[in-house]
Amino acid sequence: MKKRVLSVLLSALTLGQANVAHAEQEAQINPWWPKPVAVALAAAKQGNVEAQFAIAVRYDDGVGVEQDDAQALYWYQQAANQGEPVAQYNVGIFYSVGRAVAQDPAQAALWYQKAAQQNFALAQYNLGSAYENGLGVAQDDDLARSWYQKAAEQGNAKAQNNLARLFQQGRGVPVNAKKALYWYEKAAQQGDVVAQCNAGAMYANGQGIRRDDKKAFDWYRQAAEQGDVQAQYNVALWYAAGQGVAQDNAQAVYWYQQAALQNDADAQYSLALMYANGEGTSTDFVQAYAWLSVAGANGLQGALATREDVELEMTPSQLVDARRLTQQYLLRFEAKAS
Repeated sequence: MKKRVLSVLLSALTLGQANVAHAEQEAQINPWWPKPVAVALAAAKQGNVEAQFAIAVRYDDGVGVEQDDAQALYWYQQAANQGEPVAQYNVGIFYSVGRAVAQDPAQAALWYQKAAQQNFALAQYNLGSAYENGLGVAQDDDLARSWYQKAAEQGNAKAQNNLARLFQQGRGVPVNAKKALYWYEKAAQQGDVVAQCNAGAMYANGQGIRRDDKKAFDWYRQAAEQGDVQAQYNVALWYAAGQGVAQDNAQAVYWYQQAALQNDADAQYSLALMYANGEGTSTDFVQAYAWLSVAGANGLQGALATREDVELEMTPSQLVDARRLTQQYLLRFEAKAS
């Protein structure tokens, strides 16, 4: 039975951050946070910007008050109007996702820019994403690169990943594989799973750099351990082939299974073949049949034809067990999908 092999992964861009930002360790850095709500609210009404921000966070999170998006936005707006950069960023988020206000990408970009100009990295990243994708502003790769760079230099991992991709693709800058890899690895070292996959892909494909299977495998493995399904599949492939790592069919089975349990059809097919051929595990036609059935249900071409080959090796009782197991798997993945 022939094994199916896919090319290595090159992940897509990461889009703008969509969550509000609260000042870190709010109770320690905002003097109004630990004070009674009524006291902080009175100060907010008198125009104290720190109090306005603290009250906004309380309404945003429902801490000491009933959660209220409209009140959160109102107080973020008051603080933002006084130039508070985190509040400006948060107002941008509310406009971006349409919380307590009509969704308005142009207003979102406007507020991101106010915060970005004050060197707030999350806003710089989101503004870069807005320019890259033409969200509320005219699409502009050069400005996207510029804002990503500012955020990346402050350590924002998602900006580092997207900046790397622009260098890799030559958008807003000349193509520069070394700079792309540099920024991918900066983000990957912070645990960014997309960057880990992208760094792995560059090493695997030798894209403008020297190919290095071991480094490729190491980055894929780190992404796989964080649950990235395509990385899990790639790690399984490389264990099966002994590429970048010592050949180990048992490890291949383990990682195919991790990806298969996330309903990846190619992993389900490959796992089935391992069971059918007794590679890395004992021969198990029941498991092979069931996983081929699931892969077929997911639309993988050739899975059901391969299942017919497996069925020829099965006893009637095994076939009954296999069909029962298939239904269990299908119900499991249907429940996850719903």
